[in-house]
Amino acid sequence: MSNNITISTEDIGSGVQLKRTKLVLGDNGTDSGDVASDNPMPISGTVTANAGTGTFTVGGSVSVSNFASTQTVVGDAGSGSAVSGNPVLVAGSDGTDVRTLSTDTSGNLNVNPLPFKTIIVNQNPPSNYTSSGTSSTYSVGNYKYLMVGLNCTTFSVSGTISFYFQVLGPDNNWYPIGTGTSQFTISSPVSNSFVVGPGTFGYNGTSDYGSVFTSSVRFCWNFSGSGSAVFGYWIMGQS
Repeated sequence: MSNNITISTEDIGSGVQLKRTKLVLGDNGTDSGDVASDNPMPISGTVTANAGTGTFTVGGSVSVSNFASTQTVVGDAGSGSAVSGNPVLVAGSDGTDVRTLSTDTSGNLNVNPLPFKTIIVNQNPPSNYTSSGTSSTYSVGNYKYLMVGLNCTTFSVSGTISFYFQVLGPDNNWYPIGTGTSQFTISSPVSNSFVVGPGTFGYNGTSDYGSVFTSSVRFCWNFSGSGSAVFGYWIMGQS
């Protein structure tokens, strides 16, 4: 031979050399290049892959068709058992990170409601009162609750004093909120508070404001006997 040619082989053991070869793509009489990472072996038809008990890794994109409309997803965590591995996670987001959902031991979702937004509507320092009366009119639209704090320092009345709210009805008359005029009744000095919701009022028997106040209200006190009392009060709205 006029030229020396080097043949690449691989030692497969026991001194045996195996000639290395390359796969060339293309139809008969056509050279479409050697098989390489940028010129892969074309595969068509159906490919069945069984990884057995190991892991089968597929690179690139895999198109999957002929799936049923509903698929069952099985994770590594069963109901009522500790989480292990990487099960399918149903969670929420805090705007940046994924957050798991908390439940009680029965699987009921734990919910932490937002706190009420509280606004002071009016404050009245202690004064001496000798008869029934009403406060100024307050606009409390969109409040879900009204809270009254009452501080009575002196009580010299032969009967009792009842405190309650009235709401302005659609006929421009005032009606007590709730089931009467005794939301809170005192017969001696006291420091206490009570809360009322929109509920019902006595317009045409019974009317309902729904979940929020939608009109003006006023705070009222009713003397059932003669005498005097010194009390102050504050009113707060919670939305």
